[in-house]
Amino acid sequence: MSDIRLKDAKINFQGHWLSAKELTAMLKGKLDAGDLKVADIAAALEELNAAMENSHTLEERVVVTKEVYEKLVELGGEDDKASVYKAVMEYIQTDGTASAGDGTAHESTNGKSVIKCTKCKALIEVPSDKRPVVFDCPICGTGCRLTL
Repeated sequence: MSDIRLKDAKINFQGHWLSAKELTAMLKGKLDAGDLKVADIAAALEELNAAMENSHTLEERVVVTKEVYEKLVELGGEDDKASVYKAVMEYIQTDGTASAGDGTAHESTNGKSVIKCTKCKALIEVPSDKRPVVFDCPICGTGCRLTL
């Protein structure tokens, strides 16, 4: 599998980031010159096209508090878009379970850890002191994952 950048629809071909249009022009140039050694270009073009057909662009404006933004910056990335992408991918790779509130548990009056459900905001008693821990909100059923 080649290195593909979905955000700008380019594939790394022989050390250069090329679009489908550029690969097609390269392929046409070789064929016009009578050079029939085009399998590598055609394979790269096919791989890029398949990747783009199996992708979906999300464009969404996200407004967060300064506290959440600082956590996002800590997560890393060259810029805000990269940080958001990394956070979304990390979330998806944890089987789509929601992070519990702000990701930290707080102690209740009886000494047990509690968090707020990300969906219904109900207080949930954390079932274990082990971390990470995955559990469901007893009110709405939303999956929660507590890492801290």
